[in-house]
Amino acid sequence: MRSGKVRVCCDGTRGDARERERERRLTNRARVGLEELKRRKRSVESAIEAKERDGDALRRRLKDLEGLIARDRETLVEYDKIIRDAEQSLDRILESSEFLLNAIRRETQNLDAREP
Repeated sequence: MRSGKVRVCCDGTRGDARERERERRLTNRARVGLEELKRRKRSVESAIEAKERDGDALRRRLKDLEGLIARDRETLVEYDKIIRDAEQSLDRILESSEFLLNAIRRETQNLDAREP
């Protein structure tokens, strides 16, 4: 900001030209600084956009993985049912085998008891 006073340089000339030059340099530095800030802002905006794209890709991948996990859980439930049914069938087979073995023993004992 300019003051109302007129500056006189060491050689006796008015300092207006020097003051204007100083203000011009300051203004130029301010513009350069402002441009640098704008460049940095654009850089940060680009980084944010890239990270948002990465986030979107990760969310899509997460959704895909959640779908795969849900499908695998359904498969796991089916395996549990198959295993449970197989174990029940095996238990019935073992019971039937024991019953058959006992029946064979009984009949064998009955036959043995008849022989002289």
